[in-house]
Amino acid sequence: MLSSDAPVRSRPSARPALPAGPTDFTEAWLRNRRLSVHTRDAYRRDVAGWLAWCAARDLDPLWANFLHVNEYARTLESTLAVRSGRPLTPATVARRLSALSSWYDFLVKLRAVDANPVAGADRPRIDRDHSATVGLTPDEVDALLAAAEADTGPTAARNRATIALLADLGLRVGELV
Repeated sequence: MLSSDAPVRSRPSARPALPAGPTDFTEAWLRNRRLSVHTRDAYRRDVAGWLAWCAARDLDPLWANFLHVNEYARTLESTLAVRSGRPLTPATVARRLSALSSWYDFLVKLRAVDANPVAGADRPRIDRDHSATVGLTPDEVDALLAAAEADTGPTAARNRATIALLADLGLRVGELV
């Protein structure tokens, strides 16, 4: 029960607009994350896709709830991938929702939204042990390392280190560079 001298908080009729618009806000969010250039680009596309989906439904993303996010996820699951012509994989849908969740966490920290609507949404189940990425077999990796070891040219040490890092750590070329 409220006492007579307690301040009454009313919910504002509208949330403040995203500072400088969604694109600038997304850029501020990305600058605050330690991400590779490729991951930044992917996350930027992920948020832009959500914002476009919201705009097509005349939905203010600041007022979205987990039901909207669930509907968006179902839309993603039926979206055909440009390269393969097949529906997006569960891992891709999960990554897009993860990026969106991080974006909303940032909005929560800035008090632009009360809660993260992605937190309560359904996410696709993905097998953490499965990857569609085709890599080298262990024998192919061994052959590559052996070839690097046999190299005696002026760049041999650099080449051996490069191959070892790529093979042992599973780095992307861009991460190595």
